[in-house]
Amino acid sequence: MQIANIDPAAQEYLKDIIDKLPAPNSPVDPQGLILNATGYNNETQTLIRIDHQFSSKLSVFFRYLDDPFHLIVPDGFQATSLIPGVARAPIGSRRTRSDT
Repeated sequence: MQIANIDPAAQEYLKDIIDKLPAPNSPVDPQGLILNATGYNNETQTLIRIDHQFSSKLSVFFRYLDDPFHLIVPDGFQATSLIPGVARAPIGSRRTRSDT
């Protein structure tokens, strides 16, 4: 059966989302899809502490902590989407690298 009139927005959705889905590959669900979604976690901690004692009654210290992180959650953060790549979420304390 051919559908003659499809809304242009629906055509774009079908082209961009549905056409890029891999074929089902689940051995137990004929419509199921099993994938290996990749993500990454990039975190570096820098901790500096300086102590100085001027006398037996006076001492000071300085502490510096830099703890940026950047991670890609391939299936989304607290998302329920089962479409691969749709709910991909970059999360970080600051933008440390491109999320492409």
